[in-house]
Amino acid sequence: MAFNLDDVAGAYDYDDDDVLGDDVLGAGLLRKSPMHMGKLLQMMKKGRQIQLPPKPQWREQVAPGVAVPGVGLWPLPLTPLTNDGVFDAANSTIEWRGTPQKPFRGERLVIVINRSALAFNAIRIVVITVGTTPQLADIGELAAETFAPDAIGVRLKLDQATPGVLYRVIMRAVGPIAIGESVAVSPQVMGQVIN
Repeated sequence: MAFNLDDVAGAYDYDDDDVLGDDVLGAGLLRKSPMHMGKLLQMMKKGRQIQLPPKPQWREQVAPGVAVPGVGLWPLPLTPLTNDGVFDAANSTIEWRGTPQKPFRGERLVIVINRSALAFNAIRIVVITVGTTPQLADIGELAAETFAPDAIGVRLKLDQATPGVLYRVIMRAVGPIAIGESVAVSPQVMGQVIN
């Protein structure tokens, strides 16, 4: 049985340039746009062609749309399980969780704390875990203010987590919070991800 291109391509009216992709390179433009044909032919005769700017160094690709494997620096947002991360008279302990979708190793815990006018309660970190492994060198609590956004010298090297492993941070308010007052806490883990 003989191969017939019309069986594959249908009744499409094609020519050799379409098969070679010359319509992408400009041959299709020259045939279809007589207004610009003269100017383009002059440029091509002089050896000048349209040149694209060089590709930026950060945009390396294996193929179009496929990034080269490498390491990135990404934040891992932690989502509160209780009261949207707000400590108040009814909520004195809150757990935050985050699940990276790529291999991830936390290097910096950042905690933003916003207090209402008369809320002077300290917030303590009870535990930080990656999977089932605690990330504190000893049993005890840490002041959450240690990891303020402008803190210096608080870099960590947490265990590397494969995709789907749970990051957990549990915090508590020291002492009762007065009725009508609140302390809003928003933590995140900054770290390296493997692309």
